[in-house]
Amino acid sequence: MVNEHHAYLIIRNLGFSYYERIPAENHYGRIWCLWNLLNVNVTIMATESKAIHCHVMDKINNKQCLLTTIYAPCRPRDKDVF
Repeated sequence: MVNEHHAYLIIRNLGFSYYERIPAENHYGRIWCLWNLLNVNVTIMATESKAIHCHVMDKINNKQCLLTTIYAPCRPRDKDVF
């Protein structure tokens, strides 16, 4: 698992200008949503413990969408609750 300090260093070194993330909890990974403003505008609409909801505007094609990134459990026993 990546701790908070290492998560920040990794995100910074990936070259993205902006990000939203949900930190890891109880040894479970979480979500990183990374972007640059060159081609898209991203507005974070809401965050939950296992999801990030965004509005994404493609500057080049002038198209938009709603994007939800989800952290789904890997273990079968955890998927039923999810």
